[in-house]
Amino acid sequence: MYFSVVIPLYNKKDYIGRAIASVLEQSFNDYELLIVDDGSTDGGADVVTEFDDPRIHLVKQKNGGCSAARNRGIQEASAEYIAFLDADDIWLPNFLQSIYEMIKVYPQAGVYSTACGLVNSENKQSNVQLAGIPGGSGWRGIVPNYFRCLDGGWSPVWSNCVCVPMTTFRAVGTFNEKLHIGEDIDMWVRIALKFPMAFLNEVHAMYFRNAEGRVSNADNPGEPPLSYAGEVLRVIETGQVNDYDASSMKYFLDKFNYLSAVACLRIGMPRLSRQWIAQIGKTRGNLRLKIWLVIILSYLPASAGKSVVRFRESL
Repeated sequence: MYFSVVIPLYNKKDYIGRAIASVLEQSFNDYELLIVDDGSTDGGADVVTEFDDPRIHLVKQKNGGCSAARNRGIQEASAEYIAFLDADDIWLPNFLQSIYEMIKVYPQAGVYSTACGLVNSENKQSNVQLAGIPGGSGWRGIVPNYFRCLDGGWSPVWSNCVCVPMTTFRAVGTFNEKLHIGEDIDMWVRIALKFPMAFLNEVHAMYFRNAEGRVSNADNPGEPPLSYAGEVLRVIETGQVNDYDASSMKYFLDKFNYLSAVACLRIGMPRLSRQWIAQIGKTRGNLRLKIWLVIILSYLPASAGKSVVRFRESL
């Protein structure tokens, strides 16, 4: 068995069948599919049992959050390479084949990922624009600087189009179950500090932004700071990276704190939004203006901040 595919499931009855079908349609078929039902109450597990395929294994547990579900999948996995897919997203048919080919070419990498397409509420598709990737569409290689990539607003590693060797988890640990927002970014940062990251700039997965109950719509965004922040700052302060990389790392932290603050406004938690903003240091001018807008919105009634953020996102 080459891959263990892990799908965390919590109240995604309307989407889980689509996700499973996309895995079963893979051109590379040497895998097991572990679906971890994290205490769903909507009957999503019943949808899973409707699929008759010996590679599918349904694991049930009490609700512990997305990280707990992913960690349970890692624990139950039989393969040395763990691929992740969210229950409300899909893979395109050659995703696993593309990951397999990258593993053969870049065996030293600590994570493998492909580009991801976006589907909005009107079912329109677009591609994620990444900074810090040296080639255009079709480029494959080791990401030069993971922290620089967030300048474009998106990470080259997403939880629905990523594969992590078991050796990587043994080196950096599993997902932080105390985090309710950014638990995936926390993992990718910990990996980036220790391993090369392999990336294929071709779309082999789709992220549905209109799905209900996404992590970005969670009721509890979590308290700052994130666990990786201290490790990133330690690397900078001890001179383990050059000035350019250090600048990229600092900007990465500021950008993610800003995005977390916006997420808090989106769900009507302005006080927590201000706490995330308070973590931000000196930033570039284009981000500084956005920070001031978030600060202003955080002092308005929660409904006002929520409406402004959601209206902007709808555009």
